[in-house]
Amino acid sequence: MNWTHKQRTCQRRLADPEFDGDRDSLAAELGLRPDTIEEWEGKDGFWEEVHRLARIEANRAVPAVWKALLFKARRGDVPAIKLLFSILEQPDKAEAAQGPVQFKFIVENGNGASLTADAPPADR
Repeated sequence: MNWTHKQRTCQRRLADPEFDGDRDSLAAELGLRPDTIEEWEGKDGFWEEVHRLARIEANRAVPAVWKALLFKARRGDVPAIKLLFSILEQPDKAEAAQGPVQFKFIVENGNGASLTADAPPADR
C-alpha cells in the first residue's frame, strides 16, 4: 500500500519502543484528530506495516541486549547465566533451516557423470 508521509510517520512512532503515548498524544504530535489515526488503523496492512517496523527496531536492539546479558552473566548473575545457556543450546536459525544437504553422484554407462543435491528429509 502507498502510505502518506503522515501515515508512515504514525506507523514509525507506533513501532518506536521509546514512544509510550496514546492515540490522542500521537494525533497532537502529528497535527491530526484522533479519529483520523483510528481510521488509518482500520486500513488493510496498517498494523502489518507497524509490526514490520517494530521487528526492524527489535533487530537493531539485539547487539545491546546480548551485551547486557553477557555483562550480567560474567558478573555471576545466575538467572542471566541460565538464560544465556538456554539461548546457546537453541540451534542457530539459519543452520537449522538449511540443514544438511544429501549429495548423489551418478555415473551413467561409464561415459558421463552427474551430481545432484537433495534437501534433507522433512521428518528431521
